[in-house]
Amino acid sequence: MDPKMKEKIDSVLERVKEPSSLMSVGSLNLVRRVSFSGAGNRLLVEMDGPGDNRMCICAGMVGDMLRDGLKRELKNEFEKEFAGLQVEFA
Repeated sequence: MDPKMKEKIDSVLERVKEPSSLMSVGSLNLVRRVSFSGAGNRLLVEMDGPGDNRMCICAGMVGDMLRDGLKRELKNEFEKEFAGLQVEFA
């Protein structure tokens, strides 16, 4: 990957904060990988998230809400940084 692109990706991962800890997504290692497809003109973001606890419905719902909020913020920031690229989550 182009070093300038990697720098922009790292910048996004440091800007987006997890709301309960106020730590960056990059510091918390919540994004496993970001890959670029020139042919598809897209960024594919693979996330790790808080452990799922489906034994507790409330914990599962809170985990899903946190993950969805982070995805929205990441998508917005990646789209600002990489205008014209489609951002997808795996």
